Amino acid sequence: MFCIKCGKELNSNETFCPKCGTRSNQQTLQPTVADEVANEATDEVANEVANEVKNDIINQVNKDVIITKSRKSKNTNVIAIIGSIAFLIIVILVGSVTINVIKNNSKPERMIIGSWSMSGSGEGQETTTVDFTKDGKLITANDSSDHKVTYKIDSSDKKSIKLIIKDSSSDTKLNLKFIGKSKFELTKPDESSEVITFQKK
Repeated sequence: MFCIKCGKELNSNETFCPKCGTRSNQQTLQPTVADEVANEATDEVANEVANEVKNDIINQVNKDVIITKSRKSKNTNVIAIIGSIAFLIIVILVGSVTINVIKNNSKPERMIIGSWSMSGSGEGQETTTVDFTKDGKLITANDSSDHKVTYKIDSSDKKSIKLIIKDSSSDTKLNLKFIGKSKFELTKPDESSEVITFQKK
């Protein structure tokens, strides 16, 4: 038998350890049923505490994962919204630029520029090529270099667009009517039946 405190070997008849004075009867040296139950209970409590701690850690990690996913989801939503707004702005800008280009190209001042075949409505009228230039000059195939004719379009009255042709001796105002983008007609304001037709070359 040995002392439970200091470990000194004891005789079987000694009740106290001669070295440290701890009671040393056989009952105290042998584990009792109460000690075993207490040890088992301690192990169970330790296991329960360990399981609770483990579960708390798992729950906290799960919460952190959920919060992180939620933040990522919110960030993704914000990015998607910003992307959609940017796309909408681009569509609006491109649309407005396109509309402005169409409007500008649909103005009579721009539509008339180019080479046209001109023919009158009367019998025996010849077809002549006429060029309307960007700088306001009207050039026919028969023009000499010293013969200068200019033109100007007056579109202040949307119902009646006027083509004003100027040469050295006179100004002539004619009613201008486009028929699509490749044809237009000129008539005199006095309602005469004479129509001059121009076809895009």
